[in-house]
Amino acid sequence: MPADRGGARCLLFPVQWEEPFGMVMIEDMACGTPVVALRGGAVAEVVADGVTGYIADHPAELPELLGRLDRLDAAACRRRVADLFDVDRLGSGYTAVYRQVLERRAAAATARVTDLDQLRRDYGDLDAARDRRYQRDHRRSGRTGRAPLSRHTGRPAEPSESAGAA
Repeated sequence: MPADRGGARCLLFPVQWEEPFGMVMIEDMACGTPVVALRGGAVAEVVADGVTGYIADHPAELPELLGRLDRLDAAACRRRVADLFDVDRLGSGYTAVYRQVLERRAAAATARVTDLDQLRRDYGDLDAARDRRYQRDHRRSGRTGRAPLSRHTGRPAEPSESAGAA
């Protein structure tokens, strides 16, 4: 084992929370140190179960997996890191994710504008239908003219409201 990892037989990673990336696992595997970890977060993305380490579902499984470390190959750990987590791959991966986020935000903003435009069209249609119904109902009742309506309630406006309306 590499001296900078103190000759460790493995990295024991019993974290019981959703580890978002697991850089420490990648660093150890880059040195040829296999990882024995509890499943969660990025563990299954980083560790190839049975190849570069072992993944357990329960803490009680960890001792048994530690007994199987002699079946793992340090070169396989280093290869996995080189294949999946080198600087170029991580950089292009981050760039792709950032682009996706920006595209989603732009699409969401466009959708909001489209939704707002549709709402305005629907409101205009509803308002026109209300006007037609109002006129029809008043023609039937023999009333003529239309009292100004309040912008807030849709009911006949108070004299102070209709005086300032343009």
